[in-house]
Amino acid sequence: MQPVPIQNFIEKLALRLTEPLPGMSAHADAAPLPGRLKENPAYDHAEASVMILIMDSEQGPFFPLITRQSHPKDPHKGQVSLPGGKKDPADPNLAFTALRETQEEIGLPAQNIQIVGSLSPLYIPVSKFLVNPFVGWYDGPHNFRIEHAEVQSLLKCPLQDLRNPNLYSHREMQTSYAQSIRVKGFELDGAWVWGATAMILKEFAWILQELQARLDS
Repeated sequence: MQPVPIQNFIEKLALRLTEPLPGMSAHADAAPLPGRLKENPAYDHAEASVMILIMDSEQGPFFPLITRQSHPKDPHKGQVSLPGGKKDPADPNLAFTALRETQEEIGLPAQNIQIVGSLSPLYIPVSKFLVNPFVGWYDGPHNFRIEHAEVQSLLKCPLQDLRNPNLYSHREMQTSYAQSIRVKGFELDGAWVWGATAMILKEFAWILQELQARLDS
């Protein structure tokens, strides 16, 4: 993105997130199985929240991703994802879940995170989670503390990379539901990001593209 004062960008992003979202149209662009996007959540589904946490640096705004630990029962083990997790019964709302899980997984204090807005919920049939993505702005020291029981590694992804077409491509994958499937995804900080995380980031990329066009006009 062209250099824009970060607070000005955050304010305009917050305003844009109050408007209609691209939702399924954007998700379909990165979905391994687009036909499942209209599938209703299972009766026994659980809710979860994830966080696109925008942070500033001398090189420009970025957001963290995590590589998940390889737990045997986790259908998403070893994948790259956004910080987040399952809603706890004690959580008052889904935004609180996103803040709590972000603090637990990467160690950044929730009190320094401002919720900017939310993206479209996304149902993940393979794990029966209805994921609620939030966008946050972090204002504080970058003192990451990884929860190694859940997180294998931390990635720092420049926000502008979501709008770089050279970092968005196809790959042949083996998954829990297909021996060979061609999927779209992002190459971010040297890692391949696909599946639900890529779908969420694709919607955000559409919004960033639209917002940039507004800022340029």
